[in-house]
Amino acid sequence: MRARLTIALLICTLAAGCGGSSGPNGGTTSETTTCGATHAVDVYFLHGNALVPVRVSVAETAAIATAALQKLFATSPEGYRTAIPPGTMLESVAVSSGRATVRLSTDRLTHSAEGQIVYTLTQFPTITTVDGGPFASPAARSDFSDLTSEAAIFVAEPQRDATVSSPIRASGTADVFEGTVAVDVWSGGRRLRTQTIQASSGTGTRGTWSATIAVPSGPAKLVFYEPSAENGQPLHETTVFLTVS
Repeated sequence: MRARLTIALLICTLAAGCGGSSGPNGGTTSETTTCGATHAVDVYFLHGNALVPVRVSVAETAAIATAALQKLFATSPEGYRTAIPPGTMLESVAVSSGRATVRLSTDRLTHSAEGQIVYTLTQFPTITTVDGGPFASPAARSDFSDLTSEAAIFVAEPQRDATVSSPIRASGTADVFEGTVAVDVWSGGRRLRTQTIQASSGTGTRGTWSATIAVPSGPAKLVFYEPSAENGQPLHETTVFLTVS
């Protein structure tokens, strides 16, 4: 009788260790997963316009890059959004010589969606660039650094690839020479004008900026950049595509 009781207690203890996770108040939330090895990975979603990591668990597997992308293509966590179109399917991921080649059910993604994929895959030490699918050439994290809040010019609003009304309110942060930010206003494939924005600080100190920008109806893009103090050439460009209603 005592032996049977000891075995039962041992089974219950093991089940408790495998069947739950720590909740926000230190309690345990029940899960329907079986007791198996898992691996924590970062999956990159959007918080506003900012690309940010969300830590998730995947089953231990040699195909860790595939598992991470499958999590990315699933439903966004509460409080975050994704630029990857609903229904986009991952067909394959092949990793060789530091490069991940992806095959998706679509070859057309926005800059934000591509950034989510590149940042998620390049967290792994065996991957430095991504190609295939929507990527016409190998892409690295540096190609999408404008999506992070630490970018030299970060656009917090308007939301990228959104439909907006004119005038457009734009705002964000910047760390540029003398706090000077310029924006080229494009509509219908033509550059209409260049507008200068003054951030609250600059030259080593991140400042805030905001502007009101009038844009005609139709497809539009706002190209934000720092004018070079030497020759006026654009530095730290970031482009926001919009549809103006």
